[in-house]
Amino acid sequence: MSDRHRIPLFIGFLITTINQVFLASMFLAMVSVYIYPLGCIVRAIGWLILGAKDRASAIASGLAILFLFPLVYLCFLKPELIWRTLSIDKSKVVGFALILWSIYSTIELVNYILLASYTRLFYVSTVSAISIVYVIAKVLTTIKLENLGELYPAVFPLLISALASCIGSLKIHNRND
Repeated sequence: MSDRHRIPLFIGFLITTINQVFLASMFLAMVSVYIYPLGCIVRAIGWLILGAKDRASAIASGLAILFLFPLVYLCFLKPELIWRTLSIDKSKVVGFALILWSIYSTIELVNYILLASYTRLFYVSTVSAISIVYVIAKVLTTIKLENLGELYPAVFPLLISALASCIGSLKIHNRND
């Protein structure tokens, strides 16, 4: 696979890594509101390109992000639109967003395992499973999740995962090479 096919996935994971650094600093966490969408869009494009060129399973990650990410983002920007449109209790909108996030993150996790045949760095990326389980557990055990600071422990495994995926994406090659 030529470099130009790896670059969007690399850039998407690089932006995601930067986003996680901002989230980890709590002081700069609000910056991630602007960076998160860009990272998701570029990462989705990268997955779709990889799927079209070599790994059909990657298309699932790209499509999941493209369809679910806007809903996740909307839940945080316009929660009233979500609870009115979907008839969800106001206090459940954040939990709904986090469940949607966990769905596309789990699909990406499966692709990390599949991409480990290119480089073992993608096995490191599977550390995101810790965050996915943590977030789902918080959603299921918290009556009203309004303080996103409760999710802070999930940031560090996601940072490690994004960094490993960023570097690993540069090592993806065409099966015919």
